[in-house]
Formats: sequence, C-alpha cells, structure tokens
Amino acid sequence: MSLISSFYKNNKRKLLASILIIAIIATLIFVFSNSLKSSEQSSDQSSQLAEAIKPVVDPKDNIPFNIFEHHLRKLAHFSEFCLLGFLLFLLLAVLAKDNGKVTLPKYTAALLFLLFTALVDETVQIISQRGSAVLDVWIDFSGAIAGTFIAFLLTLAISFLSKRKTNRKNKAPSKV
Repeated sequence: MSLISSFYKNNKRKLLASILIIAIIATLIFVFSNSLKSSEQSSDQSSQLAEAIKPVVDPKDNIPFNIFEHHLRKLAHFSEFCLLGFLLFLLLAVLAKDNGKVTLPKYTAALLFLLFTALVDETVQIISQRGSAVLDVWIDFSGAIAGTFIAFLLTLAISFLSKRKTNRKNKAPSKV
C-alpha cells in the first residue's frame, strides 16, 4: 500500500470515527434528556406519538390505547439503546487495527458501558420524580445487544463483500 493510499485510508477512518462519536454523544443526550422529563411531559409526549401512530399500526382499533402506548414506550427504550449499541459497535470496528475485527474484551467493555448507561438512565428517572423499573434496564440492554448484533452482521457483510471484490480483482486476467 502506498503512502498516499495509507494516508487517505487513515484520514477516512478518523473522519468516520469522529462522525460516530458525535452520533453516540447525540444519542446519549437524547436518551438522558428524555429521562429528565417529568412524568407529565413524558406521558404527554408518549400520548401524542401513540395518537399519531396507532391509526396506522392498528387501523381497526383492536388494541386498547393504554396498552398500545405502554408497548410504544417500551419499544422506544429498546430502540434508543439499539441505536446506541449499533453506533458503539461500528465505532469499535472502525477503530480496530486488525481489519475491523472487534475483539471479545472490547466487545465486553462496550456491553458493560451500555449496561451502565441503562442503569444511569433509570437512575436519572428517579431524580426526575418518574421512578424507575428494572424491566426497563433489561429492555434497554436487550436493545443494546440487538444493535451490536446488527452492526456485527453489517461489518461481517461488508468484510465478506470486500474480500470477494479483492478476490475478483486478483483473479482477473491481466491485460498484456
């Protein structure tokens, strides 16, 4: 690999890592800002979203509104942490020196960070007088695991396609 292509690849990697770090910080701000809302604010936000989505998801109105809203709130918990896990795993893959492979210790540290974040998120809800639930920590952490798994599959697919492309180039007949 030439010096120029190595420089380009490293700068591209740094740019992508910077974008992922900003996205992770923005997601954390979003998660914690939602947890800092009062129970009234949170309930109003959930109700408005449920009112907008329910006619599309449940056009025959088979699900009682309170049940629908409850599941929507749990899905929001799952989704926030799914995004966080996805972004964190991608960051680890971008920063990995060994061909984008995330090692078990790095993956374990990432999962512990995500679990700690879920615990802090529920603790913040206690401070905002909303109360917290152990079930929400499990939902958050499940979302985080799902997000890291999706990112893992994405990096695996990208690696596979990249190797396949390289193999095709190497097997192509040379033009003499």
